[in-house]
Amino acid sequence: MDTTECIAILIQSQDYKEYDKRIKLLTADKGVIWCLLKGVKKSSAKLKSAGQPFACGTYTLTKKGSVVIGFVSLHEFIWLTSDYDNFLTASIACELAAVSSMGSESSLVLNSLLNFLKTLLTADSQISFKQYLKDTLSFVGFEKNYDNYSVRGLIGEFEQRLDVQINSAKLLKKDTYGR
Repeated sequence: MDTTECIAILIQSQDYKEYDKRIKLLTADKGVIWCLLKGVKKSSAKLKSAGQPFACGTYTLTKKGSVVIGFVSLHEFIWLTSDYDNFLTASIACELAAVSSMGSESSLVLNSLLNFLKTLLTADSQISFKQYLKDTLSFVGFEKNYDNYSVRGLIGEFEQRLDVQINSAKLLKKDTYGR
């Protein structure tokens, strides 16, 4: 059977049938692709790690690219799921990267995303996310105009909306979980 390998990070997963999952991957060479993980929800599944949130590694796909038949982990980002703020920030960053990769070099977008996810462990997530946001928007053609870490026009307005969404999510978390 002919196969192809690609370095990718899992952006989204959906349950499919009884034991399978459909996964959305951001790859370095093909951009965003959808694949199938067969039997991954079984307790004895060999590819269970390939379907975990933020799974990053080398995916081996069938030649048509629709079924994952192998996975070797390159980075462990499962720790992002243990903190709600980091999970929310990483999820938004992954979706932004997926959208950004459509109009630009997907390997640059993937590399930027991986570097950002690594900073979430040690840095202030809001500051590092704003920097990631600016960098990612520059990949798709927005101009960087820094003035004390703010930008002009549409990007500045987008940042303000993002601040409101992040703060709203924190309030929702406090209301939902009583923290």
